[in-house]
Amino acid sequence: MEQNVDVQRAVDQIQYLQQLIQQTRARFAMGYPHLFLWGVAWVLGYLGTAYLSGPAQAWTWPVVLLGASVIGAVIGTKSGNDAANSGLLKQVGWMALLLFFAGVAMLILFGKNDPHVINAFFPFWIGTIYAVSGLFIGREGITIGIGLIAIAIASLSMPLQTQEIWLGAVGGGGLILSGWLCRRSVSG
Repeated sequence: MEQNVDVQRAVDQIQYLQQLIQQTRARFAMGYPHLFLWGVAWVLGYLGTAYLSGPAQAWTWPVVLLGASVIGAVIGTKSGNDAANSGLLKQVGWMALLLFFAGVAMLILFGKNDPHVINAFFPFWIGTIYAVSGLFIGREGITIGIGLIAIAIASLSMPLQTQEIWLGAVGGGGLILSGWLCRRSVSG
């Protein structure tokens, strides 16, 4: 009798975890506006880096990142708390933030002062974060992550301006496409 209770408890826990994962995947898909936003930010940032010069080029990423962060916060508050209330989704978000800062620290501590490496590093590392998060949110995250990693690696053999255009168009465009696919999965 005791063994039947333990088996049933295990089955109940597995069903609960499956349900939690499904809810987290659905909530991730509902975050498609953020994929659109950050895709556009990448396009603007990398193309600004490729085509602007002097102070305008130096200010491109700080302005783009600040603007995208503010817009992202507005989107997050407008979408309501329900989309962000999954405990697992919050943990995945904290994990992603921790991995991001670990990557920045690695770049500062061990990175080369090579613009090619710096340009490719962030898409590579953000791709890694998506791939790891994908273990919890589903194959969409893994697919986005592997795509970003491949795009970053391919960019290392390109001339600098071509690399920046490539990362903006293909990396940013890939995030926009991912947002569109997530939106399509939400709307049905």
